[in-house]
Amino acid sequence: MTPSNFDLPEPFASGATIEDDDIVRYLLGTLPAADRDRFEALYFEDDELFERVKAVEERLIRDRLLFRLPEAEEQRFTETYVVPPSRYQRVTLAETLLDEATKELSADPQFCDSIGYLNPLGPSDRESDNKKV
Repeated sequence: MTPSNFDLPEPFASGATIEDDDIVRYLLGTLPAADRDRFEALYFEDDELFERVKAVEERLIRDRLLFRLPEAEEQRFTETYVVPPSRYQRVTLAETLLDEATKELSADPQFCDSIGYLNPLGPSDRESDNKKV
């Protein structure tokens, strides 16, 4: 067996500790085969783990679209994650929605100010800065 940091107790004891990094490694195809098989067995038995995998997958897609992935993960995402058509379509849809939302927000600067969009100081701090000038 290939050594790894993914050490599920045999035979898939409940309460096994699976980190989000392990889920990302699974999704990007970098989890060793033996660990992947054990992970999948647990994944299909444990509803809570199934929900965690969905949440981590959504964060992975979001981080990819916002250019937050480390270079190695970005490369794996591009080379392996989006290969299945269903994943490609999901990422493309998320990218389209993000682009449309960004266009809508950019078209209404007053609304952006009202919610503090792209303004780390928040709208009230920006207004007080403008008064000082």
